[in-house]
Amino acid sequence: MIAAYGYFCMKANQLVRRYFVLFIALSLAGFGVALTTKAEIGISSLASTAYVISVYFPVTMGVMLIVFNVLSLVLQPPLMSKEERKAQFVNMMLQIPALFAFGLFVDFFMWVMQDFNPSDFGYIVCIAIFILGSVITAINIILQANADVAKIACDAFVIVLAKRFNFNLGRVKLVFDTAFVVAAAIISLICSGFSEIIGIREGTIIGTIIVGPCVTLLSPYFKFVENWISKSQPSTATSTSVASVSEESKASIKQ
Repeated sequence: MIAAYGYFCMKANQLVRRYFVLFIALSLAGFGVALTTKAEIGISSLASTAYVISVYFPVTMGVMLIVFNVLSLVLQPPLMSKEERKAQFVNMMLQIPALFAFGLFVDFFMWVMQDFNPSDFGYIVCIAIFILGSVITAINIILQANADVAKIACDAFVIVLAKRFNFNLGRVKLVFDTAFVVAAAIISLICSGFSEIIGIREGTIIGTIIVGPCVTLLSPYFKFVENWISKSQPSTATSTSVASVSEESKASIKQ
């Protein structure tokens, strides 16, 4: 009984650690988006449409990101089989708090940095701030992978879409990101009377190029996070002990 109690406590401890890492990841995601936005040399693909809408309409970028993620969540079940919907139900429900947290973190950091203007210090500083934001975004992706409890809904939708039609995931992601950039350009042109395109500049290309390689390069340096989570996993000895207790209980019942 004591061994079984210890086993379940360790499982609960592991879950708490995973959600703690996810919380840190989502906060970094919001911080990264805010930094790249304040650099004013272009917005990342997903955030570009949200940013353009926030410029021309009375709504924040974080709220629009929440809207896009909610739509991505709603569109996932129709692309799944009945069995997949049952299997992925918990995962989809976990996307709800994650998408709200992401949007709120974006708005929070945009508010914190409202008086921060890198452009006052020159173009090189803007480039540096954008690269820093992109690196932070990469770290967020690494931590989300280590947490392994929930995904941001837009990313989950891309995975579901690729699986449903047996498409290459990388190509689907590229088309998905491109669609957001094109939508941002169209909305910007229409709302400005075809006089300008805002939010899409060299930074959009820089972010697309460096985030993936940064994830690959930095992942080994964050193995300690995965190890920290794994420390809370039940050891083989504990599992064996639980199994022994269970067998002893069965034997006593039979007697």
